[in-house]
Amino acid sequence: MNSTLSTHRLPAKTRLLSSNLLFLSLVVGFVIIVLSLVAYALNRIESQTRQSNGEALETVLYTTEAALELWQDQLITYVSEAAQNPQLVQSTIELLDSRGNQALDLANSALGTIRSLYQFQFERNLIQGIFVISPDAISIASMREENMGSRNIIAIQRPDLFGEVFEGRSLIVPPIRTDVEIDNNRVRNIDGEATMFAISPIRDTEDVIIAALAVRLDPGEDFTRITQLGRIGESGETYAFDRTGLLITESRFDDQLESIGRITPGGRGILAIRIADPGGNLIENYQSPLAQDELPLTVMAASATSGNAGSNVEGYRDYRGVEVFGVWLWSDELGIGLTTEIDSDEVLAPYYRTRTVIIWLVSATISLMMLVFFTIVRHRYLREQDMLAYQSELEGEVQERTEELITRNRDLEQALVEIDTLGGLLPICASCKNIRDDKGYWEQIESYISKRPNTTFSHGICPSCKEDFYQELKSDTDKKTSNHSDRTNP
Repeated sequence: MNSTLSTHRLPAKTRLLSSNLLFLSLVVGFVIIVLSLVAYALNRIESQTRQSNGEALETVLYTTEAALELWQDQLITYVSEAAQNPQLVQSTIELLDSRGNQALDLANSALGTIRSLYQFQFERNLIQGIFVISPDAISIASMREENMGSRNIIAIQRPDLFGEVFEGRSLIVPPIRTDVEIDNNRVRNIDGEATMFAISPIRDTEDVIIAALAVRLDPGEDFTRITQLGRIGESGETYAFDRTGLLITESRFDDQLESIGRITPGGRGILAIRIADPGGNLIENYQSPLAQDELPLTVMAASATSGNAGSNVEGYRDYRGVEVFGVWLWSDELGIGLTTEIDSDEVLAPYYRTRTVIIWLVSATISLMMLVFFTIVRHRYLREQDMLAYQSELEGEVQERTEELITRNRDLEQALVEIDTLGGLLPICASCKNIRDDKGYWEQIESYISKRPNTTFSHGICPSCKEDFYQELKSDTDKKTSNHSDRTNP
């Protein structure tokens, strides 16, 4: 019977389990949909953040290029006009003539004239000096005595550009290593390491190139200042480099470069840093096993020095090993590479904050949903347990009633059997009316029947017997009364 009741309980438990599983499936499905939408939204936000940053970097880069080209055009115009100054042309002819004739007075006079032309600008730090360079690359005039009569620095370090000048082109010589110590008291020093020039051919009255005029400039002034205007954010940097990947503008991160030992204490990164990938973040104490000149160029520098323009908003390491986003180009007009970069962490910081907030909100929502789910499941479980307990109680009562009915049914069946027995032929004495039982014993009829279940006797008198009984009783009474009267009346 208990197994039957347990079997009856199984469908209820199965229905509860199925219902809970269905509800859980709906919750899990909803969570998966929410997470998918959140992941999609976050990917979109990140993609748009990267894309918009790339567009901003590109705008900065091309604006910087345009500013440098304008600055270059102004310098070339200035030096071209200066190279055609009649006094300069005449003094240059005299200097060239005096070289073979040993005419010192003439040479000194011509040199004095040339120096006087630029003394005003030189003293006010507008320029750092000048060269007049002969076709054989000898410096025949300068603002300083120590670098005259020797092979010119431009011809030594940039012979390609020097040759173009004597082919008739005016140009800017990007930063190169200086040949003299710049006087700290006269101009802003750049550690005596870097200098640059605007150079133009000098033509005589017959338009023949007889020499070149080179005006020395401070790379730390307008050239670097223009690129520094392209700095964005806390880590954005626009800088220039030459065909070998050498940094030719000042770095925004000189303090970091000094702390990691890439430049000397108090030094600067210009002309000291090669735009190479160290293989790891040097700021986080990564130690590259290779020397700096053995390292490969960064993704940006390798592309730009090959003459390509490009961008990368997925992230690559810069010369510090820090992951950055960047855009770059190679300018044939300027003869240099330009790039604008910014640390990827700074760019993605707003996205990371947004992502954190969204993740917390979604986590809180999912946690609340799961709490509600388990609360509902627990409530359903407790309610089902109460129902099962009530059902069990009812089943117990039904079982008791059933057993009681079975017992009564059995008694009824036994009674029917006995009634059937009573309804058969009974041996009864014709005189005393005793009955013989199955064992052959004779007993009174009352005793025989009273032994059967649920049968007792009560005595009464039927109307016929009553009449006979009372008639006899009356006769006896009358007889006694008559006898008594006879005795009292002799």
